[in-house]
This record gives sequence, C-alpha cells and structure tokens, in this order.
Amino acid sequence: MSWKIAEAKQQLSKVVQLAQTEPQTLQRRDEAVAVIVSAEEYRRFEGWKERSEGSLADAFARVRAVAVDEGWELSVAPRTNRAAALPPRRTMKKAR
Repeated sequence: MSWKIAEAKQQLSKVVQLAQTEPQTLQRRDEAVAVIVSAEEYRRFEGWKERSEGSLADAFARVRAVAVDEGWELSVAPRTNRAAALPPRRTMKKAR
C-alpha cells in the first residue's frame, strides 16, 4: 500500500501494523521515497545483502571455482549468426 508522508505520520500505528504483512511505500509528490517493512523482512534482506557482497566478477570467480572443484567443463560452440568474426582475443601476460 502507498501512503503520503503526512497520512503515514497521522496513522503510524496502522502503517506499522500493515507492514507486518506487506511493505508500505511512503510517497512525496507521487514519488516513492521510502518503504516500511517488517523487522523479519528487514532481517531477511540483511542476510541476503551479506551473502551478495562483492562484484559480479567476484560471483563469476566463485562459479568458476565451483566448476573446477566439481570437474565441470564448459564448451562453447562457435557463433554462426554473426556477420563478421570477432577479432582475435588479446591476452595480457605478467611482466617478469
């Protein structure tokens, strides 16, 4: 449910009660500016956030590590629907 901030202030107890079953959106000038959720929902979000820390590259690195541990192998077929082939991939080597 959506509330104008002034209405939410006047009916805070009701907003909090309703937040136990579904998020309550607060709006200013018809734009969502905040959401009130139950404490349980917030704990779930915090847990998800902790598990999701890191970049997308970190997530792919974890997937690659699991793939190696599990003995998975990914084979990618050459693309046939591209007008021009991609240029050769350049690799970087560490300076010694």
